[in-house]
Amino acid sequence: MRSLRSRLTLYLLVGSGALLALGGFFLYRVIALRLQEDFDQQLVAKARSLALLTEAAGRAIWVELPEEGLPEFAAETGGEYFEFWVPGRVLRRSNSLGNRDLPRPAAVSGEVQLWDAPLPNGTPGRFVLLSFLPRIDDHPAGEAPDWGGVRFDPAGPKASLVLARGRGDLNRFLAETRLWLGVSFLFLLAGLAGLVRLSLGLGLAPLSRLSERIERLDVASLGERIDPTDVPGEISVVVDRINDLLGRLETSFAREKAYSAHLAHELRTPLAELRAATEIGMRWPDDPELVAASLGDAKAIGLHMERIAGNLLALARSESAQDPPIEEAVPLRAAIEEAWRPLARPAAEKQIELRNEVPEGVALPTDRAKLGLILSNLLENAVSHGSPGGWVACRAVGSNNGSSPEEAVVGLQVINPAADLAPADLPHLFDRFWRKDGARSGTHAGLGLPLVASLGRVLGLSVAADLVAGNLEIRLAKA
Repeated sequence: MRSLRSRLTLYLLVGSGALLALGGFFLYRVIALRLQEDFDQQLVAKARSLALLTEAAGRAIWVELPEEGLPEFAAETGGEYFEFWVPGRVLRRSNSLGNRDLPRPAAVSGEVQLWDAPLPNGTPGRFVLLSFLPRIDDHPAGEAPDWGGVRFDPAGPKASLVLARGRGDLNRFLAETRLWLGVSFLFLLAGLAGLVRLSLGLGLAPLSRLSERIERLDVASLGERIDPTDVPGEISVVVDRINDLLGRLETSFAREKAYSAHLAHELRTPLAELRAATEIGMRWPDDPELVAASLGDAKAIGLHMERIAGNLLALARSESAQDPPIEEAVPLRAAIEEAWRPLARPAAEKQIELRNEVPEGVALPTDRAKLGLILSNLLENAVSHGSPGGWVACRAVGSNNGSSPEEAVVGLQVINPAADLAPADLPHLFDRFWRKDGARSGTHAGLGLPLVASLGRVLGLSVAADLVAGNLEIRLAKA
């Protein structure tokens, strides 16, 4: 996988290279256009100065041009060309042109026309066509000449001039400009590559240190945290989230270790009891009463372990959301009576009565099976830890406390006396394997209320416990 540094380097170099190339192109175009414009202005200015050497007298037109003073038009060494003409007749050619004619545009438009074409010697050239009126030198008697000393006859015949000049020097200069711009582009791109690499190395150094620090993390270092002091603001959120994750992982690992220890402790006692019961039965196989008692103890121990395994399996399923809830209107009073039915005999032995105060007809919109499991664990918890001669009360929670039979209630209260509990015990009620010393010890594994809390989260029910006048009140309500 390509690293972040290499990706950023590539993107920056490609983007910067494109900008440099675009900037170089526009710079070259500006230089080329400005040089072309200067070249054309000089060419037109020279054509106009040559046109002033054309004179007219009546219908006669001639060119007074001493080429001896203009070596650029010489026959052998000259590199420039001109040709004067009027319709139907050539007035004058430069010595460099000889008897040849310069190319003329098929249609004359305007006073001045410019174009590129090969010169008579085959080299690239620039041409200008100028249409003009020849000057008149003979002023009428008594008339003062104009300020320029030159007069033109507007009604006289027009003459034309084509002037050509080689543009080899201009083309060579433009080629050199392109070359140096290309070389400059390569040098700038190379320097930019080094600068980008250095800048990214310095800018991404905190990220590299963070990556190395994360790479060294393992199970043994979950208690450590990443120092956010020198972390840039852009990745401070990542560091905070990683530290939060490490905290949650540390808590989770600690909880799993405690869970394993508690589970081993919970299973060790019934397994030892089961072993003792079977050994007693095997030692005195001829005593029917002793064997029957041993088998009864083994059955009770097996049922206890079965309840532990069932609650653990239900906890695992609820926390992994393997069994999504199916919501329906569950008659609350009937659900409570159904959950109480298996507990009726142990409750009668302890003389604990059920006070089902939920009116007939009220319903709770939730999953029937999961609500039944919640009610079974709440009622079993109340019976297992209730004092003899006590009671368990169930009340619907609604906008009018469930007084209307047609009302769909939003929750349930399960209340029972709990003289052995203290307010400090309430935060631990929903912890796995937690049991208060004394009355809350025994065969109960401490998984019922944690399962209630887990199933409540799955069903969208808030679960809360409180002590009111010595009574434990557990409230379930729609979150």
